Amino acid sequence: MACLMVTGSKALAITNFVVGVFIDADHFLDFYLNKGFSLKFNLMNFYKTCVEYKLTKFYFILHSFELLIILWLIIIAYPTNLILWGIAIGMTQHLILDIIFNRIGLKGYFLSYRLIKNFEASSLLKKYELYRRKRD
Repeated sequence: MACLMVTGSKALAITNFVVGVFIDADHFLDFYLNKGFSLKFNLMNFYKTCVEYKLTKFYFILHSFELLIILWLIIIAYPTNLILWGIAIGMTQHLILDIIFNRIGLKGYFLSYRLIKNFEASSLLKKYELYRRKRD
């Protein structure tokens, strides 16, 4: 809503909202890469698995500072493209909120860092084993 009020652009506001929400679609990929694609999808199982940190690997490809940096660099080349602005603002807002409210440290939002750590949840999530033991 703030984007619409500030810019007057419905396209920017809608894109901002959609990207801000659907960036989490990468959690579905994480779920299946961890649990296997043959698993029948169950929303409650998916939710509990993610919320209770029952994934051993964290890929979340869209949650990436590298991707965000590339996006902002593209905006420098195309500064009048409001759709790009909406995508970048939505993604930036989402990552900021994730950093504030999730237990993953700042460096965990770098795809390159996750790759170096082999996407291991135990190396990305602060006190991962403590949380796993509490919830198992």
